[in-house]
Amino acid sequence: MAEDALTAAAEAMTTLANALGRGGEKSLLKIDFYRGDGTQDPVTWLEEFERAARANHWSPARQLELACAYMKDNAQEWLASLEHAPTHFYHERHDREVNGAHIYSFAHLFREKFSTTKQKATWQKQLFEIKQGADTVDTYISRFKRLKARVDSTGAFPEAVMVQFFIQGLRPEYAMNVQAAEPAELDNAITEARKWETGRIMASAHNANDANQAIERLTEQIAKLSINLAEKQAAPPTPTPAYYTDQSKDRSQPNVGNATCYYCGQKGHFIRNCHT
Repeated sequence: MAEDALTAAAEAMTTLANALGRGGEKSLLKIDFYRGDGTQDPVTWLEEFERAARANHWSPARQLELACAYMKDNAQEWLASLEHAPTHFYHERHDREVNGAHIYSFAHLFREKFSTTKQKATWQKQLFEIKQGADTVDTYISRFKRLKARVDSTGAFPEAVMVQFFIQGLRPEYAMNVQAAEPAELDNAITEARKWETGRIMASAHNANDANQAIERLTEQIAKLSINLAEKQAAPPTPTPAYYTDQSKDRSQPNVGNATCYYCGQKGHFIRNCHT
């Protein structure tokens, strides 16, 4: 009786400890339900689940429990139809005997079911048409490698083919320079692409500095011109001298008909016009 009571108490404490552990479970990253209707990338979903498991510190048993719980619609029907329920979320010895027990790995079963021929064709099309776009070279490299791993996990494609797929997806200003280097391997092409991107960034920074300096000089010149204009407008106007031609002087002179020359005493002219 006493032993039974102790065993029951121990089991109750274990259950309570497990409940408390789950109660303090972290939820740093959220994941979506997997529906299995062809609208979600199965490998991407599995990778996001594994990333969330690491961030949230889920135990292996908790990972299996939650992975099964996140199956919905078609995926839930598939899980329920399995002849053997998964024993682990992930186990490298899937479908083998370990210590007298048969191992069934959820991750292996999931990939086998949802990495269909249609899905693989979709990945292949994405790899053939991949473009860098506005991404950095490193972001493009990550996308390319992810698709390459899904399309050619066994390395069946010739290296030269993968190099060409990579180069043709680069932005034109990088692609032509990487192509000119004639890289024999993908790693060489990646190194060249990073090198040309770095050079372009440095050149852009230099051009930006030149442009800033030109703007500063132009701003300074405009400021000086503004000061000169303000000083000129504030100064009193300078009288403009009058210049006359002989004809204009004759027109401006008074009527000489009644004028008397004080040199010769005759009328009709002034002394300055006297010819005596």
